[in-house]
Amino acid sequence: MDILNIEKSQHSLREKIGKGNNFAATLILSAAIILSLSYIIDSIHNGNTGLAIGETSALAKILYRNGTLINKLIAPVLSGGIAIYTGGFSALSAGLIGGILTGTGVTFNFPSGNSEAVTGIYGCILVGIIAGYSVKMVDKLQCKLINNKSGFNVILPTVISILLTIISVFFLDYISHTINGLVSVGIAAAGDYNKMILAILLSIMISVDIGGPLYLAALVYGVASFGTNEPEIITLVTAAGSVPALSIGLSCIVFTDRFSNKEKHYATAGMFCGLFGISQVVIPYYASRFHRIIIPCVTGSVISGVLSLIFGCTLNSPVGGILGISDSRSLLYFIISVLSGVFFSTAIMGYTLYSVNKTDNISEETTKTPEKAPA
Repeated sequence: MDILNIEKSQHSLREKIGKGNNFAATLILSAAIILSLSYIIDSIHNGNTGLAIGETSALAKILYRNGTLINKLIAPVLSGGIAIYTGGFSALSAGLIGGILTGTGVTFNFPSGNSEAVTGIYGCILVGIIAGYSVKMVDKLQCKLINNKSGFNVILPTVISILLTIISVFFLDYISHTINGLVSVGIAAAGDYNKMILAILLSIMISVDIGGPLYLAALVYGVASFGTNEPEIITLVTAAGSVPALSIGLSCIVFTDRFSNKEKHYATAGMFCGLFGISQVVIPYYASRFHRIIIPCVTGSVISGVLSLIFGCTLNSPVGGILGISDSRSLLYFIISVLSGVFFSTAIMGYTLYSVNKTDNISEETTKTPEKAPA
């Protein structure tokens, strides 16, 4: 009975996180497509060199700014959605506030936010769960103690929001900032020692922690290397970052029974965004079935990143993905590197992912109460 209850609660929590992801899925996809269009427009206008791709022509600037603004909404909407499904609509404000704090990296030393303290997808999920269950727990407690709920319904979200502010500022964002600093030192040391080790490390970071401190540290190091005439570093980071979206999209096409209709609906657009190195589209998949998707994606990313370094691929721009390559040799080997990782990752996903119907049947059997034995 205890094992059944534990499995039932785990399945229930995963289901709530998955439903909460639906709030942010459209935002994630919209931001990714708009950013991709800004890269395409600048590429057409020959703005595919240097650090300013997506910001050269007037139309590209507008699209780039819009995509960036939508990206900033993803963290609070994701946390707010999870908070709603775990604690009801009264937890929405607490979830939104927690998401804003984790998404902007607010700390005691940086009250206006710090990009190095952003916690990413895992911080957003954790904050959403804390907000939802805190509101739910306090709401049950006040039902036993207080008969008049009118004033309490106003005070409750405020109190939980203050609690989440304390947790985010003094715990989550502070830890994220510390991790970012330590990882940056580790990356620099690996770069001085061996570039192959650096390639493996950066590939893991860019694929395992979408939007989080590891992801940002890898991206910042790659862009900095581009500025110091080492374009192969940002190229391997881009190749590794393209794999999760492309491999998940391909898996949705090849293994149609392993994904829900809603997941398959986003697959094609996700592959389109993956071509330009935009990996945020995989957040809903990571959040709902992390333990079955993360290993294939990280493995494929490492393969792509290492091959890109071995082949000596170079980008003309640190953003824009495949659009940032003008040299035909680099383009060919970049495509080979990315496809190698994508195919390998997709093959592994064929083993790690179960059929959607099979998973549903397992969960139903797990959560079903045992029948009484006949007398």
